[in-house]
Amino acid sequence: MTIEIHDPDMIQALWNHYEAPMRALMVSSRTGGSIDLPVDWDTRGQLLSFALHDPQVAFVWGKELAYSQLDLWQPYIAASRRRFVTLSRALKKEGPVAKMPTTPSYTAKTGFKVGTFVNVAPSLKTFIYVTDKNENFGYLRSFPKGIHVCGHHGDSDKHSSFSRLPSAYDFVLVADENSMARYIRAGIQISTDRMIPIGNTVIKGVKAADQKATFTKALYAPTFEGYSEQANFSSLLRAGPQIAAWRQADGGDVVFRPHPGFGKRSMAYKDAAVQFPRSMVQQTLKSKAKQYNWSDFIIADISGVVSEYVFTGKPIIIPIARSHQWLHSYVASLSIGKYAYIWDYEAQSLDAFIATIAHDPLREARLSRRTSLYAGVTDFKGSSELFENALSYFDHCHRFREIRHGNHPAPSQRRSLKAYPGPEGEAERAMVARLASGEVTLRA
Repeated sequence: MTIEIHDPDMIQALWNHYEAPMRALMVSSRTGGSIDLPVDWDTRGQLLSFALHDPQVAFVWGKELAYSQLDLWQPYIAASRRRFVTLSRALKKEGPVAKMPTTPSYTAKTGFKVGTFVNVAPSLKTFIYVTDKNENFGYLRSFPKGIHVCGHHGDSDKHSSFSRLPSAYDFVLVADENSMARYIRAGIQISTDRMIPIGNTVIKGVKAADQKATFTKALYAPTFEGYSEQANFSSLLRAGPQIAAWRQADGGDVVFRPHPGFGKRSMAYKDAAVQFPRSMVQQTLKSKAKQYNWSDFIIADISGVVSEYVFTGKPIIIPIARSHQWLHSYVASLSIGKYAYIWDYEAQSLDAFIATIAHDPLREARLSRRTSLYAGVTDFKGSSELFENALSYFDHCHRFREIRHGNHPAPSQRRSLKAYPGPEGEAERAMVARLASGEVTLRA
């Protein structure tokens, strides 16, 4: 994320300079009462960093920050002119660091206390929640006047994509009318004007293809085994062995893209993912974009991967056997069969099934679904502009909320820490500039 600066003298100097305006900012937006200033220097350094950066949008993980989920949003953050921050309980050490050099990340394990920190950033108006966790509600309680948005991490037909929890937020980001319909069909009381359709997230670098389909190079991307057998959409143990053995006579190939969550409930899935044979070409196809672009078609389970791959315009095969009764019935109730091929891997070999769809009868339906799912955009720039428009809308909603609460003129006159005169020392002024840009954070 950003660079940590461990300089106790700098923290002391900046704290001495900004202590009075910091005290003015330490007022609870929930009660209006004063909040005590922290006494330990590590928290003071982080609080100064947070206040001087004065973020406008926070991406929130109620528990650990998952880098695979952050990767979906990282291009949107990088393309925006707004100031962002990520908030979570902790960072997953085994994950790669996202390329966000000016987006600070704060965690509960490093002393972040939402009830204190969010109040020192007057520009922070929007909180986007990437997962449904109980810890999210601490942010709603601590900052009731903020705009709280259910953002999730991609469009999916899984049950978890339309739980009752999003009804607690001000708005829900959705891909399209099909995403909205999931909530309506489930009887969840979220009015349609609280659902903000911005299209599904476009994976930066993925190309939209319209040429005639071929079935030589397959990408196999099974989802993880879920947190219970009643939510297990994974085909890895069931159809995985047949897919691993598949090779067409003309040199077909399979690249394997395992879900990072394999093994959360069953080590058998993690073991199977480790043992799944890797293609030689896979060594040069590390990124999701490269794998999507390389492949002719995808074999995937019901998950966000299917919605992502729709953007490519290439065929989608979903392996589901009739003998798996609840899953087969569930998928039959969806519209996914109108644009994706449902393969009964117990009734037909993969070769035989591909022979029946070689003329790609669902091509037009699939391209129509792409237009709907991605709100008509054909590249990442268009998708990013829709996201920016949504953020602007949330800013306006926050302003009118302040007016309703009697804060005139809107927006609030609480001053950002960097609006006060800066310190006199050259080194201190340079540090303030780096903190304001989000390039660094202070840690004792």
